[in-house]
Amino acid sequence: MDDGDFLCHPTLVPAYLREFDLANAKVGAQRNPQKTEVIYYCKDLDAAPPEWNIDEVKKQASVSTATAGSITLGVAVGPEQFIADQLHSKADVIRAMHEKVQLCQDPQTEFALLRESLGVSRINHILRVHGTTILQERRAAEAFDEIGQRSLERLFQGSRRTV
Repeated sequence: MDDGDFLCHPTLVPAYLREFDLANAKVGAQRNPQKTEVIYYCKDLDAAPPEWNIDEVKKQASVSTATAGSITLGVAVGPEQFIADQLHSKADVIRAMHEKVQLCQDPQTEFALLRESLGVSRINHILRVHGTTILQERRAAEAFDEIGQRSLERLFQGSRRTV
């Protein structure tokens, strides 16, 4: 579901997917079942009650559990290590972007690009979902902070003045 994470009772998932597909059909759109991920907050899908209709949902979407973990373009779920790994991988992407943006000749332009478009929103979404966990795992959040600090020092090292 593009740009959307939804939380609902497991018995409502099949009906939700059907209704979503019907609404899409009215405007000529189509949902990609392989890219639709349904994450159940349980340990074992085999032990799920029959009214969850897991087999029907598996025909309409990819299915996993939160305890198994899932790395996505959105926010990772599952064990704390998945969350920390995702933050580290996003920090690596942001570091690469910061290196490429250094081609700008103007420090203010580069600073605006770094701040507004290259990484802040990627990290903010993770922090909104997993902020408490990430704060407990300080190394994960520090990777992002170090990238920003190095870029700021490089951009503005010569512009400090004493007043």
